[in-house]
Amino acid sequence: MSPRPELTLQTLRSEIRSGAIDTVIVALPDPFGRLVGKRFRAEIFIDSVLEHGTHGCNYLLTVNMEMDPLEGFKVASWEAGFGDFTLQPDLPTLRILPWQPGTALVFCDHTKPGVTAQVKPPDARDRSADALVRVSGKPHLRTRASALLSPPEQLQPGGALVAEAPRSVLRGQIDALAKAGMTCLCASELEFYLFNQTYHSAHAAGYRDLQPSSDYRIDYHLMQPARDEPLMRAIRNGMTAARVPVESSKGEWSRGQHEINFVCADPLAMADMHLLFKQGVKEIADQHGKSVSFMAKYAPSEAGNSCHIHISLWKGHRPLFWDGEAPKPVRGVPKQNNAARPSVRGAPSTLFRQFLGGLMKYSPEFCLFYAPTINSYKRYQPGSWAPTRMAWALDNRTVGFRVVGEGPSFRIENRMPGADANPYLAFAAMLAAGRAGVVEELDCGEEYLGNAYVDKTLPRLPSTLRDATDLFATSALARSSFGDDVVDFYVHHARLEIEAFNNAVTDWEKSRYFERI
Repeated sequence: MSPRPELTLQTLRSEIRSGAIDTVIVALPDPFGRLVGKRFRAEIFIDSVLEHGTHGCNYLLTVNMEMDPLEGFKVASWEAGFGDFTLQPDLPTLRILPWQPGTALVFCDHTKPGVTAQVKPPDARDRSADALVRVSGKPHLRTRASALLSPPEQLQPGGALVAEAPRSVLRGQIDALAKAGMTCLCASELEFYLFNQTYHSAHAAGYRDLQPSSDYRIDYHLMQPARDEPLMRAIRNGMTAARVPVESSKGEWSRGQHEINFVCADPLAMADMHLLFKQGVKEIADQHGKSVSFMAKYAPSEAGNSCHIHISLWKGHRPLFWDGEAPKPVRGVPKQNNAARPSVRGAPSTLFRQFLGGLMKYSPEFCLFYAPTINSYKRYQPGSWAPTRMAWALDNRTVGFRVVGEGPSFRIENRMPGADANPYLAFAAMLAAGRAGVVEELDCGEEYLGNAYVDKTLPRLPSTLRDATDLFATSALARSSFGDDVVDFYVHHARLEIEAFNNAVTDWEKSRYFERI
């Protein structure tokens, strides 16, 4: 099944007149990476929301997972009365959802009331694969740090977009990259667990005794996943028809674990597709009487759910991570390691080494955007397929940054984020860290050879949400790249989550102390 073409307003009006579409969802990501919004009668969307947007309570940025309003935020509060933001439709994101009858969806930006959103017109943000990398101007690799690293104009006070909103954070980094004459292509790999219980029955059982859809590990297996194929086929075809082009699906390492790979796109489009995928998979699974979980670590004995992020930079149709005229392969690859040597002309570029150097230096400070929950850090276990140490290597799954491909496909795979990451924030963090590496002319160093899990000389990732939050709060790069308001907002969210967990009484505590203490 091929992806449907972009849903134009003319086509939408025609679908509404014919009765094929009667509902339009206006959706936007919250800080946790959940989709929230409203369902409109299609005629009302065309007559009103299309031009003027709609309103939504600004408390949506300041609630916890239970939708409790939290205190201590500047962007919205009880003291300010919890007013409204405007939800402004981003029209190129319009699409039909095949798994929801008569329904279309459009992503929105958080904007300030009474101000027209400063969003680029659709023709300047063409999401097609060929147009994604068309950017005017020349790459300025020596651009002053102040120009590349300062928060973009749209995030300054008085700008139309609400700075703290996840889409705004990512838009800022994309704009900063464009000012340097570059664009980005990226792709997510999402893992999830499939269970034979429905969401209602899993909740009623307290999420105990969950039954994975397979009885044994199914990494690359074809027989056991074939039993899940009615659902997986519905996911692949439904997502592709909704302009979330799926490349493949496969069984993963643990019982009931699956992985979906996407076709690459620009970061904003990829983040939108990533969130729509997570929402849609849950809805389709529920329609099949099953449930899925994107928790980073659902059980101590099972592998975690990853979100590997592939990224490369471009100018026009030219891949900037690859130097086609370079005579030698990347420094650090031994001559005898023929399997790792590029087979096409050229070698990794200086810009690649600088970008990767920035990721190596600053990713610990940005780990909050890769691993945003208490549960995230239980995924980082030796031998678990999740990285624990900061290193890079060619096609080595024990390191944090696995480098793969060659020529136009040459790219960095960041293996740190879990499936619980908010993609807008994770992509923004990678762009900010990589750009800093270019500005500072960093180098990624020699390729790591060996098993990074057992090498205690390598620097570790933060081991708890508290550690990651403290690093982010004190990061000069985070504040210069995203702005103080954004940093303080996500730090406050994380510290409230830590406080909530510290106040909880867990099953582990009851089992350990109920009788024996």
